[in-house]
Amino acid sequence: MAQPLSYTPTAHPVATADEDWQRLLQRLHERGLLRLASALAHRLPEVATLLLRQLDTEPGRRSAATLSVMAEALGDLDPEVVARLLDAVKLGAAEAGERTRGEPPGMFALLGRSNDEDVRRGLWAALVFLGAVGRTLGAGEGAGEG
Repeated sequence: MAQPLSYTPTAHPVATADEDWQRLLQRLHERGLLRLASALAHRLPEVATLLLRQLDTEPGRRSAATLSVMAEALGDLDPEVVARLLDAVKLGAAEAGERTRGEPPGMFALLGRSNDEDVRRGLWAALVFLGAVGRTLGAGEGAGEG
């Protein structure tokens, strides 16, 4: 079950609604979002027609269905766990990028890494993940998908 976010807004000096509005407009302008919104509003009928035409194709329907399933699945994930996993992916990608230059390690060097508790923890997590994937994929085989 998803946990509530632990976000606490930063305290800004007391501002009027007009000052907040002007600050928001300025930030939207600086990032080009006002220009984008204006262009989109100007061409809305054409954009809507294009989007609906794309959704009225088999790939468009599959894409919309896939996005719906993905959004539902993301809603079930614990944001803190996802954040930890993404941090691990970023760190792992950076470290792997540094170590993939030059000659690959030999078999003894690879086996030597198994003494590292972080490596064993990561391998265990990967094996548990792969087990869940295999279990899920295997459950669909009885439905004639194999």
